[in-house]
Amino acid sequence: MVVAIPYTSIIDQTAGVYREILGEEAVLEHHSAYEPPQNGDEAQDEGLLRQQLATENWDAPLIVTTTIQLFESLFSNRPSKMRKVHRLARSVILLDEVQTLPPELLEPTLDVLRLLATPVEQGGYGATVVFSTATQPTFEAVPGFRSLCTRQNLHRA
Repeated sequence: MVVAIPYTSIIDQTAGVYREILGEEAVLEHHSAYEPPQNGDEAQDEGLLRQQLATENWDAPLIVTTTIQLFESLFSNRPSKMRKVHRLARSVILLDEVQTLPPELLEPTLDVLRLLATPVEQGGYGATVVFSTATQPTFEAVPGFRSLCTRQNLHRA
């Protein structure tokens, strides 16, 4: 599962709650402001290396990241960014505060979400995408959005 949140200020709190519920090893926090704890001993160095590799590949059951990290990976042409895209196949992707998506990028954003939600048998990733917000945006005004939600695994929460 990938939880994408637009603000780094609430990611730490969200990841902390998930860690309390699922355990430290199950949750990977990935955003520009995150710095793993360091204490200098050899066991910690091994833990830091594991954390670094997990971040590069999103190798954890639950990823808490920024919306920008998610979309940079999806739209990038750099292998280092795209290395984690395979983790999105058959996953649940929760986009929190979806009303903050930039309107000028909404059409390509919905296109990539449509591909993620397309069943694997039809050439997609088979993911389930959930839009979450207290302020529902008017995506219905975007051509094809209504049919996207009814045909694919896209849900509004």
